[in-house]
Amino acid sequence: MAAIKLAPRLRVLRSIEKEPHRYPKIRRFTMAVTFVVLYAIPLLGIARFDLWDGRHMAAFERTNFVYGFGAVFLSVIVFYLLTFVVNGIVGRLFCGFGCPVGEMSRASDTAEIARKTGENRLRDEGKAWGFAALLATAGFLWFVDPRVFIEGSLKAKLMATGGLLGAIATVYLLGRFVRWSFCRGYCPIGIYYSAVQTAHAFGIHYDEIESVCKGCDYCEQACPVGLDPKDLRKPQNDVIGVGIEGLPQSNHCLTCGECVRACESVFLQKPGLIPPLSLSRKADARKPEDQKKADKKGKSADKAKPVETKEEPPRAEPESELQTAAKLETSL
Repeated sequence: MAAIKLAPRLRVLRSIEKEPHRYPKIRRFTMAVTFVVLYAIPLLGIARFDLWDGRHMAAFERTNFVYGFGAVFLSVIVFYLLTFVVNGIVGRLFCGFGCPVGEMSRASDTAEIARKTGENRLRDEGKAWGFAALLATAGFLWFVDPRVFIEGSLKAKLMATGGLLGAIATVYLLGRFVRWSFCRGYCPIGIYYSAVQTAHAFGIHYDEIESVCKGCDYCEQACPVGLDPKDLRKPQNDVIGVGIEGLPQSNHCLTCGECVRACESVFLQKPGLIPPLSLSRKADARKPEDQKKADKKGKSADKAKPVETKEEPPRAEPESELQTAAKLETSL
């Protein structure tokens, strides 16, 4: 049997995906929130610019094309602003856990592993196409009223179907052939983040103590944008597209946690050692998960515990002049 040829990153992904991990579970939840927002805005009539028969929507009411386009434009601006707020607090956490474009790239990684290994090929290819359909349909509904498939003429139905299928194929092909290159050098939000990114207490932290690091470079191989998680302060010069050279690698980090998963996989059989890489607050970088939970419980208990005050002994009242005179007479 011929040896399976996989790129270094895909080899690492194949290895770590065999073990259950908390990050995929968190990502499924955050991705669900993102899609709820993407679908709710056009379907509820908050904003839609209808290319079918002019059923433009703004603020739950039917309107003209000017206000319909303005509502879509304003919704996109608000969405971007929310991601900027998240970036200002915890860095590019949205890129790693809430961006559907990044998740499409992740699904394409898994599908490529399946194509080359033959393991669960139909399942993983189906997941990639399914996610592409989910994302393309979300964008489609912003510009076409879904009632076209029921009320539209035969021509309108065919055009809408062709447009939707074309959008699905485009998203799938971008995920398969462009993948993380889009995040590295073409995403407009990502380029903005890389230019204005500031240091955050929360993020990827490398804390090397007592030569714990095994030097396996799993973390580097797992990084989807080719960074060195052990030293994110180094300048990034190997950029593509319209990315900006010379900025620290931390500015380009997606905060996806793949490097942390890879690092933790190396330490699975070494429970006495804490992996040097973590996605956490700086102060918690070297603490195991149970210690972090204990610290949180301790802080909550301290807040709930009433403040004890020490009772001071009663102070002696000053003697009156008569009492002082009586003591002098007694002593005499």
